[in-house]
Amino acid sequence: RASDQECHIVACGSCLLWCRIPFPVAKLIIDPTCVPKQLDAVSGDWRGKGIYKLDGDTLQIAVAESHREDRPTSFSSDLGNVCIYDLRRVKLESVEYYERKLLDQDFVWRGPAPYGWEWNCKMAPAAFALAFIGDAAVPALFRAIKNPAVDVGPVCVALDAIGIPTEQFLDELRQRDTTGVEKWWAENRKRTAISRSKMRVKWELPPVEGVDWQAITQQPKWSKIVAITTLFTLLVAVAGVIVLKIRRSCVNPASLDGRNDR
Repeated sequence: RASDQECHIVACGSCLLWCRIPFPVAKLIIDPTCVPKQLDAVSGDWRGKGIYKLDGDTLQIAVAESHREDRPTSFSSDLGNVCIYDLRRVKLESVEYYERKLLDQDFVWRGPAPYGWEWNCKMAPAAFALAFIGDAAVPALFRAIKNPAVDVGPVCVALDAIGIPTEQFLDELRQRDTTGVEKWWAENRKRTAISRSKMRVKWELPPVEGVDWQAITQQPKWSKIVAITTLFTLLVAVAGVIVLKIRRSCVNPASLDGRNDR
C-alpha cells in the first residue's frame, strides 16, 4: 500500500489487482525477466506501462501517468509524468488473534482501512483487520456484537466492508441480537460473492476468496443486454420514421383530392 493511500494491490487467485481511487480496478501483468522488471496495468482498453522492484516485503512501482507515455526507466519522480508508489506487504494474523485484540486499546492495525473510513479504523483497528480478512472473520464479528464489552458501531462498519447490509438490522444489532443478520448471511453469502468482491476492491480490500478477477473487472451481462436492447429500439424507431416518410412521398395528391370531392 502506498504511504499516501492512493494505491493498493490485492491478490485474486493467480492474478494481482491494482486499485487506485478513483480509477477503475486494473489487472497487473509482470515480466520479471526484463531489467528493470516491467509491469503493465490493464483495464479495458487502457494499459499503463511501468516498472517495479521487490525487496523483501517492500514493493516499489513507477508507472507512466498516461497510457500514451513511454515506460519509465528509473524510480525517480524527476522524470515527470511518472507516479511512484512505495508499498509494503501486510502480514496477517489469525482471526482469533484479532478477535482478542478487539478489547485491546493499544493494538495498532498497519494494514489498509476501507477507503474513506480511516478515522473509524483508528477507533477500533482490530475490527478493520477482521474486515480485511473478509468472510472467514464474519463469525468472530457476530460474536463481538454479542459481547457487551465491544462497541457495536465499528463492528457494524467492518461487517459493511465485508458486504453485509447492517443498516437493515440496526435496531436488532443495537440490542446485540444477530438473529436477522446471521440469517441474511446464511442465505446470501454465496449469491452476493461477486458483487461484494467488486465493492471490496473499490474500497481497497481483497475480493472474496475464490472469486475470479474477470468476474470483478468485466462489464455486467445485464448492462450489455440493456445497451443492445436500447440500440435495437433506436434502430426500429429510425426505420419506422424512414418508412413513414417513404409512404408519404409515394402518395398522389391528386388521388387524395378526388377522395375528398367524393
